[in-house]
Amino acid sequence: MPNQLIPTLGINQSFLGVTLRGNRGDRVHIKVKNSLDKTTMLHWHGMKLPAKADGGPHQPIQLSGTWLSEFNIIQDAATLWYHSHQIHQTGRQVCQGLAGMFIIDDESAKNLSPPMEYGGDDFPVIIQNKDFKKNGVFAYIRSMPDRMMSKKG
Repeated sequence: MPNQLIPTLGINQSFLGVTLRGNRGDRVHIKVKNSLDKTTMLHWHGMKLPAKADGGPHQPIQLSGTWLSEFNIIQDAATLWYHSHQIHQTGRQVCQGLAGMFIIDDESAKNLSPPMEYGGDDFPVIIQNKDFKKNGVFAYIRSMPDRMMSKKG
């Protein structure tokens, strides 16, 4: 499949989502607009926040719909991620690109002098295992054991 365009999904870019960054104590306001041709949802994985701001499968965003997630960052420094959490579509939508990083900073982490210049000396990495069909589209998980072990997506 050399030089072949692959249809993907992304969040504010063509594949995956932009890296979000905040500090402990920040008030976060994230407006999510669904520009897909299907229902979706975004879930802030590992974030300590109220259920109404969490983006679970009980909060779908319909086609052309929007959802506002507002919460205070109350946890210590962490590298978390956000991803689609649409019921029966989570793995497929994540495989196609609906996921990204959410990095939380706090004073104790800054005192450790870790690399902090995003793209300069700090390079967060997302690793995903993908298979492709001959026509260039993602070959989403075929077997139940792979789906249960979340090997892909």
